[in-house]
Order: sequence, then C-alpha cells, then structure tokens
Amino acid sequence: MQPIILTGTPQLVDSFIRPIIRAVQVAIGLMGSAILFFMGWMWWVPVPLALSFVAYELYFWRRGDRAQAVLLQDGALRLVDPLAEAPLVLPLAEITVATLYYRQLELDEVELAIVFGDDEDVRFALRVLTTAPFSPLPHDIPADVYDLVFGGVAGLFRALAPPARRPRQTFHDSDGRLLAALRAQLPDEVWRRTAIRLWPGMEPEIDLFGYFEGPHGDWLVLDGRQWKRSDDSGSIEGWSFGGAERSAVLFSGLDKQRVEQLPLALIHLSGRTTVAIPAPLSVGLAQPQPLSSDLLHTHAPEGAALLWHLLVHTPRDRWPPRFRQMIAERESIYADLDTALPG
Repeated sequence: MQPIILTGTPQLVDSFIRPIIRAVQVAIGLMGSAILFFMGWMWWVPVPLALSFVAYELYFWRRGDRAQAVLLQDGALRLVDPLAEAPLVLPLAEITVATLYYRQLELDEVELAIVFGDDEDVRFALRVLTTAPFSPLPHDIPADVYDLVFGGVAGLFRALAPPARRPRQTFHDSDGRLLAALRAQLPDEVWRRTAIRLWPGMEPEIDLFGYFEGPHGDWLVLDGRQWKRSDDSGSIEGWSFGGAERSAVLFSGLDKQRVEQLPLALIHLSGRTTVAIPAPLSVGLAQPQPLSSDLLHTHAPEGAALLWHLLVHTPRDRWPPRFRQMIAERESIYADLDTALPG
C-alpha cells in the first residue's frame, strides 16, 4: 500500500508580524546608515542596513514555524516535525480506542479531530480538514450539537491531548484518503470505544482559557456498556446527571479577569466515579450539588464524548429525567436537537 502523506499548515502568526518587524528593521538600518553618512564615514554607511537585514533573517529563522507531516505507512502513524529531535511513531496495532469528533465549518468543509489511545493513556491526536463526503459512524461525536447544549467546545482540538502528543498544525485531507485508510486498517471495535482524560480533585487548576494545568491523573475507557479507569470500573446502567458550580478565573478581555462561578454538568457512573464537565450554557438547568474532593474533571469536548457514548448505549426511555428535561428546555434554542441526538 502506498504511504499517505499529509502536510501541515504552518502557524500564521509570522505572516502578520513580518511586515511590522520589516518596517522596524528598515527604519533602524536607515537611521544607522544616515548617522554614519553625516559623520562622513562613507565606507561604513551600508553596514547598519546590511546588519539589520541579517538580524531580521536570523530572528525569523529561529522562531519560524516549519511544516509538519503526518504519514500512514507500514502499519503506523508517524508525525514528522522538523523542529523535533525524532518523529512520533504510533503503530496501529497498539491502538485500542479511536474517538472521532466532527463539526461543519463551511458548506463543504468538515473539521475532524481524532484521538488515538490504548487502555492506559492517550497516544496521539490529529486535526484534519476535509472536503470529501463525510458519513459519521454512531460513536462519532458531533461537537456542534454538544456546544449548543452546554457550550465550551470552541477550543476543541487543544482540549483532547497534551502538547507532546498532538501536532501544532492542521492537516488537509481533501479527498478523505487518510480517514478512509484509518477506518479500514483499525478494527471496528476500536472506533466503537471512547476514552477521555480525567483530573481528580474538587477544583483542579485551570488557565484563563479553561484548560487544565498539569498532566491528567486518570484515563476513562468506555467499551459498549462497560467502563473502567485506574481504580474503578462498572456498567453504565443507572448513570445519572446533575449539576454543580466551581470557581474559576477565566479570560473575559484584557485586564478584566475576575473570579467567576463556572457551571458544571455532573455525570455519575458509580459511587466513586463522578465526572464534572464545564457547561457554560447550563446555568439554571440543574440544581447545583456541593463539590467533593473525589470529583473527576474533564474538558468540555471530552465530556461531550462521554455523554455521547452514554446516550448511544442507553435507550431514550432510560435517559436521566434531569437530562431529558434539559433537552426539552433547550429545544427552544435548537429546534432539531432531539433528532440530532442518538437513539
């Protein structure tokens, strides 16, 4: 099989600041040359301008982004990064769970974020844009649906894996070859499983944009109607839904940061496993419960994956009453919400 290679799009910051830095560089160089000219040091007049060009090129050579590449070859996914010492290699045989998120960006463009993991941890995450026809599988998570219900899914890709395990760039799979090959080479049961990261504690530290600081402490894997994490496991039978609030300092404009109460959706799987999910739009939709030190927190997109898996494997008449009530209230905002949910 021929290797599939996708090239990333370098970050665009440089394209905005280059003209500004160039103008400053030329101005400083010309000023230095003008001073030498008026001092009569004619042989040295070109030197300041020439040095300014050298400094400009050295600066952007050191800080400039380089295109990454993702390869699917010889039964492994590879991330090749010119700025890294060695490529990241993930054999497909080691992948036991693949969680795919999708959302419509333009009329003919879909964003796909795929998280690959094993039974112990997340291994790799990949963000792809495609214009090929996309048909989601039952366990693929529609990020837009969750975002309209709870909110907080805007920074989708950054929330799915630590920086060392996700590329900093986006890849364009215009004809859908990479996804088609991954669907074909990974067993169906891998795509039917779901896994998310967990941060234990009453109020784990988050940054101004709502991302947890520090490494995650647990890894929850759902397989059909069963789930497990490091020191607990069970069935999804009887899962329940609630709400809570936590304090957080979030970005709300320059010099406008303040302590706020962030609504949380709580999903109870067992007496020792309750997952708290940021849910900015759920204010007043559930009576807040007190926080406890044994809570397990996750990001909104990962919480969307957990909730979607539960809904796929739970008949509608067994959905928690509080959740069904919330969906009914949300239909005034999103009329097609009920038909967008599984079941």
